Amino acid sequence: MIERSDWSKMTEPRFEAYQQRISQDESLLDDAITEWDRIRMRDDNRIRTGIVERTLRNWLRWYRKEGPEQLTFQRSFGPVPPIADFTLAASILKLI
Repeated sequence: MIERSDWSKMTEPRFEAYQQRISQDESLLDDAITEWDRIRMRDDNRIRTGIVERTLRNWLRWYRKEGPEQLTFQRSFGPVPPIADFTLAASILKLI
């Protein structure tokens, strides 16, 4: 996950996705919402976003356990080295 000091590096699409996850999770965790409405919201969100129930449960668990920063999904990996074997690279491209 990104550190708080790295939030300025988050791209606009990633930030919008993060905001949607936070909004969804905070709504689903709101005690003022009835269980029926919560179920309907979960189903609507899953259909709209294309996520499965397990993913949504993971997001809620992470949010409860570590807070909203856990839902950023921003990784800071280095660049991926190119494939030096041209035969392997061609074989991989055929799979796409």
